[in-house]
Amino acid sequence: GLAAAGLGAEAEGSRPSTSTSQDGKKKNRRESKAVIPNMAGGKSRASTPGSSAMLELEPEYTEPKYFVDFLHDDEYDEDGILVAEAPKIYEEGGTLEFLRNRVHSFMEGYNQENPAMKLNLVLFDDAMRHLMTISRVLGMPRGNLMLVGVGGSGKQSLTRLATHIAGHHPFQIALSKSYNMNSLMDDIRVLYKLCGQQRKQATFIFTDAEIKDENFLEVFNSFLMTGEIANLFPKDELQIMAAELRPFAVKERPDFVETPEFLVRYFIDSVRANLHLVLCMSPVNIKFPERARKFPGLINGCAIDWFLSWPEEALVAVSTNFIGDMELECDPETKQGVMVHMGMVHRMVVESCAEYFQKMRRNAYQTPKSFLSFLSDYKHMYHTKIAEIDLKASRVQMGLDKLLKGAEDVEGMKIVLADEEIKLRHAEEATNAMLGKLEKSSMDAKKEADAVGKIKDACEEDARNIAAEKADAEADLAKAQPFVEEAERAVNSIKPNDLNELKKLTKPSDIIKLIFDCVGLLKMEPLNRVEMAEVTLGIGKEKKTFTFLRDSFKTMQTGMLSDARFLQNIFYFSKYEKDLINDETIELMNPYLELEGFSPIVARNASKAAEGLCSWCRAMTYYHEASKIVKPKLEALRLAEARLADAQRDLDKAEAKLQLCQDVLDKLKADFEASMAQKKAIEEGALNTKKKMEQATALIDGLAGERQRWTEDSQKFEDTKKRMVGDVALGCAFVSYCGPFNQDFREYMVRSKFTRDLRDRAVPVSSGLDLTNFLVDVGTIGDWNLDGLPTDPLSIQNGILV
Repeated sequence: GLAAAGLGAEAEGSRPSTSTSQDGKKKNRRESKAVIPNMAGGKSRASTPGSSAMLELEPEYTEPKYFVDFLHDDEYDEDGILVAEAPKIYEEGGTLEFLRNRVHSFMEGYNQENPAMKLNLVLFDDAMRHLMTISRVLGMPRGNLMLVGVGGSGKQSLTRLATHIAGHHPFQIALSKSYNMNSLMDDIRVLYKLCGQQRKQATFIFTDAEIKDENFLEVFNSFLMTGEIANLFPKDELQIMAAELRPFAVKERPDFVETPEFLVRYFIDSVRANLHLVLCMSPVNIKFPERARKFPGLINGCAIDWFLSWPEEALVAVSTNFIGDMELECDPETKQGVMVHMGMVHRMVVESCAEYFQKMRRNAYQTPKSFLSFLSDYKHMYHTKIAEIDLKASRVQMGLDKLLKGAEDVEGMKIVLADEEIKLRHAEEATNAMLGKLEKSSMDAKKEADAVGKIKDACEEDARNIAAEKADAEADLAKAQPFVEEAERAVNSIKPNDLNELKKLTKPSDIIKLIFDCVGLLKMEPLNRVEMAEVTLGIGKEKKTFTFLRDSFKTMQTGMLSDARFLQNIFYFSKYEKDLINDETIELMNPYLELEGFSPIVARNASKAAEGLCSWCRAMTYYHEASKIVKPKLEALRLAEARLADAQRDLDKAEAKLQLCQDVLDKLKADFEASMAQKKAIEEGALNTKKKMEQATALIDGLAGERQRWTEDSQKFEDTKKRMVGDVALGCAFVSYCGPFNQDFREYMVRSKFTRDLRDRAVPVSSGLDLTNFLVDVGTIGDWNLDGLPTDPLSIQNGILV
C-alpha cells in the first residue's frame, strides 16, 4: 500500500537509474531481481529465484532524499500586503529534521489563522512521510487521495495541515440530522464554482463517518471517474459559467474549438484539476471492502495512503510531547522510563488483541485515539492524585502541628495561670484597700451633705421670707406709682414754646410765681428772705387777695428758669431724685399747697406751662407721702437680700466642698468598680485558662495514638507520591485499553504486561495495587450499588470504565 501511494517520497532519489540501452535494461532487470534498497542505511540481502546463494550488497544510497514543494515563502511588501505567492517548485528538501522544523512553522501559521481548530501534532518520522505524500498529491492536478487507517491515526489533521501548506481552500461538510443528498449537492455546487469558475484550489475532506447515504459515494465515484455529476447544474447555467473561461481555454488549449461543448469540457477539467478529494476511511469498517467493489472510482481515481500502526518511535515521541513538560515526582531517568512505557503499553495492547482473538475468538481493536486518551487521562489523573495526596499530607501535617501547638499551649497556659493567680491576689488586696477608703470617704461626704442641707434649708427659709416682704413692698410701691406717672404726664405736657413764653413774662401772675417757689423748694434752690406780701389768686370773680409770703420769682427767673436744660432737669428729678425729697421740704411746701387758689385749674388760666408745673409739684408731694410707707420696707428688703446673698455664698461654698467630696467619692467608686471588674475578669480568665488547659490535656492524651499514626502517614506520603508515577500509568492504561476484554484477560494484562514493564523500566509502582479502590472511592461504589449496579468485581470495573 505504501508503494502504491508513492508514500516513500525518498523513492525519487533512491530509485535505481534506468538505461535505454539493451545492456542497461539487462542490468536493471538483474538489479530488480537481486537488489532490495535498504532505506535505513544498512545492508540488504536478496536472492534470485531458485538460487541458494545469498549475496550481501551495499546500498546505493546511505541516506534517503525527500522532495517537497513548500520550501519557498510568499512575498510581502513593507505594508504586509501579499505581492506574490510562493512558487511551487518540487525540489530536494534536505534532511527530515529540517523539513520537520519547516512544517512546524506552517503549523504555527495555521493555528494563528484558525484559533478555534488548533493543531498540536507530534511530527514523528512516519507522520512526516505521510504529510509529504499528502502534500505531493495535493500539489498535482487531479490529485485525489484515499487515506486508510483507524480512527485517531491523524488522517484529517495531516490533511488540514497539508491543505494549509498548499494554500488550498479547505472544505468539510457540517454534518447534521437534516443533512441529505440535496445538502451534499449544494456543497458540491459551491466547490465547482470555486474551482471551475473562479479557478481556485480547494481540498474536500470527507470521512466514512459522514456517509449518511450510500448515494454520497456514487457522487464521489462520478467525480473521480469523469468529473461530471448528474443533475448538478442546469445546462444553461453550466454553459454560462463555462463561457466565462473562454480566455483561459484559448490560452491553455492549442486545439481550442469555439463550441459550448468544448468550453463545458474545459470547465469540468478545471474542476478536476483544482478540486482535490481526500477520503478518510477506516479499514475496520465492515462496509469498506463492499464500497470498494461497488464504487471502483474510489480506488482507481485516488492515490491510496495506508496509515498503519504507529511505530515505537512515534508512540514514544507522542508520549514525550504530552508528558515531557509535566512535573513528576521522580528523577529524569524514571520520567524517561514512564514515557517509553506509555508507548510500549499501546504496542502491548495491540499485540494482546491478537492473543485475545486466539483465546476467545473475539476481535478487539485499539486505535491511536485510545493512546491519546491514555496520555490525556494520565496528565489529568496524575495532577488530581498528587493534589489529593498533598491535601491529605497538609491535613495530617496540620493535625500534627495542632497537637504540637496544643502541647506548647498547655505549657504556656500553666505559666499564664500562675501569673493570673498572682494578679488575682494583688487585685483582691487592692480592692480591699480601696473599699476602706471608699467607706471613709462616704462618711465624710455624708457629714458634708448634712451640713450643706442645714445651710440650704436656712437659705430657703430666708428666701421665702424675703420674697414675702418684697411682695408687700412692691404692693405699697405700686400705690405710689400713679403719682409718679401723673408727675411724668404733667412734665410731658409742658412744651418748650410754653416755657419760653413763660420766661419772657415781665409781670407774671402770682400763681406762676408761687408755682416756681414750689419748684425751687423741691430742687432745693435758694429763696428770698421771708417777708409778707399781698397775693391775688383765683379766676374771674373768684379772685381773692390775701397776705402770704413774698415770692422769689426774680431769683428763680435768673437762676433755675434761665437754664436751657430746665425741662431735662425736671425729667431727671422725677426719675432719679424724687426719693431725695424729705419731710422738711414737704413742710415748707404745705402752705403753698394749702392756698385756696393754688390749683392746676387756676394755673392753666395763667399759663399752660404753669399748669404742668403745678401738677408736677402736687404729684411729687403725694409721691413722698406714699413712699414714706414703702421706703422702710424697701430698706429692710435690701438688708434681707444682702443677708440672703451672704447665706447663698456660704451655701455655694458648702456645696462646692460637698461636690469635691462627692467627686472623690465617685472616683473611689469608679476605681472600686473597675478594680472589681478587673478582678472578675482575672478570675474568669484564670477559670477559662484552667478549663482550656484541662480540655487540651484531655485531647492530647486522647490523640496520643493518632499522633503516632499521623507521624507514620506523613512519612509515607513522599513514598506514595513517588509510586504515583507508576500507579497512575497503570490505572490510566486500565481505563483506556481494558474495556473490550473480559475480567481474566484484564487481570492478565495489568499484572503480566503493564506492571512487569513498569518494573523492568525501574518505574516505582505499588505492589498489588487494587485498581478499583485506586480509581474510585467506596462511597461512589455504594451509590452505584444503590442505583442497581451488581456488586461483583467485573460490574464495578465496567462502571469505572463507563
